Amino acid sequence: MNATTSILITSAAVLLGYLFYKKFVKPLQHFSNHGIPGPKPIPLVGNILNGTLREGIHPGLLNLAAKYGDIFGFYFGPVRVCYVGKPDVVKQILVKEFPKFTNKIGATTTTILDLNLESLRDDHWKRIRNILVPSFTASKLKNMIPLFENSLEIMSEKLRKAAEDNETIEIWNWYGKYTLEVVMATAFGIHADCQRNAEEPMLKHAAAIFRPSIFTAGLMAIMPSLMPIAKIVDRRYFGSIEYLEKAAKRVISERQTNPDENGKQKDMLQLMLDAGKNDPAGKMTDDEMIAQAMTFLLAGYETTSNTLSFTTYVLATRPDIQDKLVEAIEEVFDENDELTYDGIQKVTYLQNVIDEVLRIYPAAYMGMRECGEDCTIEGYHFSEGTSVVYPIYGLHHDTRYWENPEDFDPERFSEERKNDIQPFTYLPFSTGPRVCIGMRLAMIEIKITLCYLLRRFRFIRAPETEVPVKLSVYATLCPANGIKIKVVDRKHS
Repeated sequence: MNATTSILITSAAVLLGYLFYKKFVKPLQHFSNHGIPGPKPIPLVGNILNGTLREGIHPGLLNLAAKYGDIFGFYFGPVRVCYVGKPDVVKQILVKEFPKFTNKIGATTTTILDLNLESLRDDHWKRIRNILVPSFTASKLKNMIPLFENSLEIMSEKLRKAAEDNETIEIWNWYGKYTLEVVMATAFGIHADCQRNAEEPMLKHAAAIFRPSIFTAGLMAIMPSLMPIAKIVDRRYFGSIEYLEKAAKRVISERQTNPDENGKQKDMLQLMLDAGKNDPAGKMTDDEMIAQAMTFLLAGYETTSNTLSFTTYVLATRPDIQDKLVEAIEEVFDENDELTYDGIQKVTYLQNVIDEVLRIYPAAYMGMRECGEDCTIEGYHFSEGTSVVYPIYGLHHDTRYWENPEDFDPERFSEERKNDIQPFTYLPFSTGPRVCIGMRLAMIEIKITLCYLLRRFRFIRAPETEVPVKLSVYATLCPANGIKIKVVDRKHS
């Protein structure tokens, strides 16, 4: 090898080394350069393969917080992420500095779901939200309550049969089928037979969308440019999105073809169609409407099912709370009274119980934002493009903000004590301009369901009931092994 060749090879090696350093090493020094602690990353993979993140993103981050404090940085592959567990800083991000943190972390599916409110950014998000907000007024929500009735009757009949047979039931699975029926009716006006038909296609497809493969989920967050590959590999996930999209398109086509016949529908899809009739500014494209309806379906399916399941678990294992709740319901409703929107708002102890369930078992265990502009908050530097996560579960269980946080105590949310709760330590639906828009609808469904069932049945602990309930984390916080209970018919007890 002559000298010239040797120089060229050495120069090329130095250049490649420099480019590798600039592209893959230097970006991983971002947090240390700004005085933010965190685990040491590895080029290309960041902290995915090292440290406690191997345990899973949720427990891993809580363990890292115990080691590095309330604010630290880590790298999800090449993506830099800042963990923020200080309530005052969370307040700045979600409310006071919201214009700099308007958008959520930009995972993409490269499907119609990317048009949903949760994924939209900046002015597009603002436009769609402004169109949707009027659909969640009290008067509109009242009109949706009759859409629950058929599914509640089916659920009640199944529970009555279980009570007669003294059967131990897995209530999480039952609630999943029930809530999917309800949300199909309230989002699309489609009456699916999820509770009685184990082969109902909607059951399979809704469940699949909540469980993309690890490969797909990773590409969504880190390398969305490779999503076309995921579409080939993960046909279960993408095929289910296509199935729901086609179902929604059929409903829209039918209603646009026969507007007079379908105009009396009270579901979300019809409300969106009506919004654009008299006001061009309120008109959404068909794809935008489908994306929102699919999001209402997904957001109202597993999250509501989880909350109902955890509430039922608490009532079965804490009969004192169940007795007090039934008494509170009976103070508002006589035995044969129809459940009404206004009536359930008067059962304040029910609200307290649900609030405490959402504190201990928040379906959304973590919130996310993206920094859109360099800023400094309470001495911490946030750079444009940095992803931010805040630990909803962690804040809800922090002994600095909650006395005996693992104890179930609905009185924390009573009129006498709720003002003692430190702001921004209780965020089951997040807060600020990007607060969950479907929060009120979800609460109505949960309240109506519990009132209806508790007037007819008593939930009791079974020998198979897992205490304490083991938790699992995926898209939502859910019971790892389901929730097994028994029921007693109040009329025969």
